Amino acid sequence: MKTLRPYQESAIQNIALSFSKLNKRLILCMPTGAGKSLVFSRIATLTAAKGNKVLIITHRIELKSQAESYGSNCTVIMVETLNNQIKENPDFLSGVDLIIIDECHIGNFKKILDIAPSEVYIIGCTATPLAKPPLNKYYSDIIEPVDVAELIATGYLARPKSYQKKIKGIDFDSLVIKQGEFTPESLGKQFNQIRNFGGVVQDYIEKGQGRKTIVFCCSIDHSINVATEFENNIINPVYCIHSKQKKEDRQRAIEQFLSSPNGILVNCGIATTGFDCPDIKIVIVNRATLSLPLWMQMCGRGSRVIDQVKTEFEIWDYGDNIARLGHWEQRINWKQVFHEPEKIRKSIGMQSLKECDGCAARISTSARFCQYCGATFEVAAKDILEGELTEVDYRDVALLNGRKLFSLSVVELAQLVKYKKLKKVYFEMVLFFSGRTHELDAYWNDKEYKIGYRKKRIEFFGTFTKGLNDYAVRI
Repeated sequence: MKTLRPYQESAIQNIALSFSKLNKRLILCMPTGAGKSLVFSRIATLTAAKGNKVLIITHRIELKSQAESYGSNCTVIMVETLNNQIKENPDFLSGVDLIIIDECHIGNFKKILDIAPSEVYIIGCTATPLAKPPLNKYYSDIIEPVDVAELIATGYLARPKSYQKKIKGIDFDSLVIKQGEFTPESLGKQFNQIRNFGGVVQDYIEKGQGRKTIVFCCSIDHSINVATEFENNIINPVYCIHSKQKKEDRQRAIEQFLSSPNGILVNCGIATTGFDCPDIKIVIVNRATLSLPLWMQMCGRGSRVIDQVKTEFEIWDYGDNIARLGHWEQRINWKQVFHEPEKIRKSIGMQSLKECDGCAARISTSARFCQYCGATFEVAAKDILEGELTEVDYRDVALLNGRKLFSLSVVELAQLVKYKKLKKVYFEMVLFFSGRTHELDAYWNDKEYKIGYRKKRIEFFGTFTKGLNDYAVRI
């Protein structure tokens, strides 16, 4: 029996504790790559070993195959098959002691939850507990033993390097939204054009050549066209999988990709959940989405670690998804999302982003240095004064000690004002009385202050007849 990691053991203990408190339906929330299947399979095996009847429900054939060895008394079944069984025999679920639902945020499972006997214990497993209607309608508790950031920090998941790629031909404003997602038709008009996906292939030729890659597209036609473009321009083996293929053809392509050291797998949704390929080096998202679960599932395909071989991977985002949904590795308060789904945006904490001039990675606009290449950034005074950056560090400001006030750069002056909790007008007065009106104008331009305001400000400065002295700064 495989040894569990500490957080996996903790997950099992916390589930048992929650059940003991009469929470008969709960969510097990664990990130992609954290071993969620291993945890629920251990629970299933232990439960079945006590003579209890365990039912594991999945929504995809690939997940069913993954779950089939979870104990002699465990039944693994597809959700639609189960629905048909219940129609033929309404008492099909009677006698079941534990139901485990894999990827419980998928809508297909709600029919089962609506009719499951109240005495049955249910564990819904997901990396992203977001759904409509909210999952707290069906479950009473959520267990979240670990998050993505912790798994990266402890070496259990690979560290991502994210790039937000731009293609001039994509018009995001023309995408049509229905039922909370971009319509396939509008996505196809933008992304399924050779002038656009040809740029993706060219990027791979220039910066990804030879590295194992998975590509997510917005439709079957788009997937086929992108795969063909790759095949026509590179020597790597290219595999395209989609739902219209015969099962055996799709499985053969998947197996060939898994064994290939530098293959490219192109798909439009088949390989989002339950697809485990640790040696993927690049995840290309060649589509836009409004779905945080889909975004996180796609990015997570590259997150597996291979000891001494792979500790990092890259995300190439062509759909403006990082700006829209945030970084894959961002901390999300899933417990708050579960209990207060109306506060989802606050819980996720969307970040504005900028591109690093050193390595082109997408990082937070508040970053003072690039976490990937170490490049440092000049920060706008406005950002410091208005608190968009983290609190100014004493060690930074201490370097100004003993310097002449009028010699400080705009950024250094802003750091001083912020650290000493002075009014912002003091910042403006120092620039004015040191004769640096061009820098003062630049700051006002950044703030988009109008001419009338500036004139009043200068008149106000004129009331200070003694001006300001160029004293030595003391911290």
